[in-house]
Amino acid sequence: MPLPRPPRRRSATWVAAAFTATALVTGAIPAVAAGTPVVSVTSGSDGSFTLPKVAEGTYTLSVTPTAPLLCNGAYTGELKIDGNETRTVQLPNRADSSGNSCAPASYSWISGSSKVALSGDEDAKTVALPFPVTFYGVKYSSAAVTTNGLINFLSPRIGDYTNEELPTETQPNGIVAPLWDDLTLDKKSSVQTATTGRAGSRKFAVVWNNVLFADGSGDRATFEAVFDEANGAITFPYKSVAGTGSSATVGIENQAGTDALPYSYDQAVLKAGSAIRIAQGATS
Repeated sequence: MPLPRPPRRRSATWVAAAFTATALVTGAIPAVAAGTPVVSVTSGSDGSFTLPKVAEGTYTLSVTPTAPLLCNGAYTGELKIDGNETRTVQLPNRADSSGNSCAPASYSWISGSSKVALSGDEDAKTVALPFPVTFYGVKYSSAAVTTNGLINFLSPRIGDYTNEELPTETQPNGIVAPLWDDLTLDKKSSVQTATTGRAGSRKFAVVWNNVLFADGSGDRATFEAVFDEANGAITFPYKSVAGTGSSATVGIENQAGTDALPYSYDQAVLKAGSAIRIAQGATS
């Protein structure tokens, strides 16, 4: 809705990642009622955008990332306009209600050393963890690994070949999903684990090697989930991903299916040689 024409008007130019931005009047401004929204704008491909001219005064700037959200969170901050303004907005890392957050990470790879006894199209096995892993406030000493790119802390379920958007109360819940998709193991595939480092700073990796997509395409993927003993972080490195995640779910979900930190759902956003790091929240 166009704003009334106040006596003095200034422009604001902003630079950030691709997003949609809206300014909301929060204080008394001549001829503009508090709570009046300024027309939102969408940034260009370089992240820059210009809001409509507004009266001098105090505003709240809300910045929402456009799809795919990935690890981009939403920003809200106070704006004081007393002239032509130029700002750089840094979007926060995306987080769930428990405070877990994600961010791109430097790629590194841990090769598997111990084979998990998985085979075929639908299979799951429970593995012992070399150190306690806290996940959404619960400490675990074991977890189930499945052929479908899932780690399940609640049970060794099979048949979860149809990936879902997170969160959902539909089973499976309590999951770590580096690449939840309909995957199968053949003679060229394997799932392995490995532990590196010394007590207190160990890393435990679950590695899916050259797993086959079950859609008949012949495509394969190699990826892993790495648990960090020192800080509780979980990292998803991707060595190769045919389809770049276009039919997969990536993220984590709590035990009730009521809270999650999704990275992607059926979106072609994964790249070979990339990694995603999920940091533990204060309430996790």
